[in-house]
Amino acid sequence: MPLMCECIEYDGDGWYWQGPTEKEYMRPRGKRCCSCGTMVRKGDTGVVFPRYRAPRSDIEESIYCDEVPLAGWWMCEECGDLFWALDDLGFCISLGSETMRELAAEYAATYGPQRAA
Repeated sequence: MPLMCECIEYDGDGWYWQGPTEKEYMRPRGKRCCSCGTMVRKGDTGVVFPRYRAPRSDIEESIYCDEVPLAGWWMCEECGDLFWALDDLGFCISLGSETMRELAAEYAATYGPQRAA
């Protein structure tokens, strides 16, 4: 999905993320960056995206209320920096559709200095 200035509202189907934070990865087993696929290992700084979905049954709703927590997705430090830069510029990022490097390249091609022909 290309860079977007308008955010798509959650329709209640699938999952969504809220409030990413930069923090140190502390688990003994590494996790792949959700953008570029490099390993985020113990002690690395990255960005974690807490993910949620709507409850699918009355039992889930009674346990979790409106949001069922899912495993968070992690970005490596490089992709996380690109995420924060694009977020600060007002773009809405859809996780899992394109890599942060692709989005940064799209930004540079669209908004960067124009080259003389």
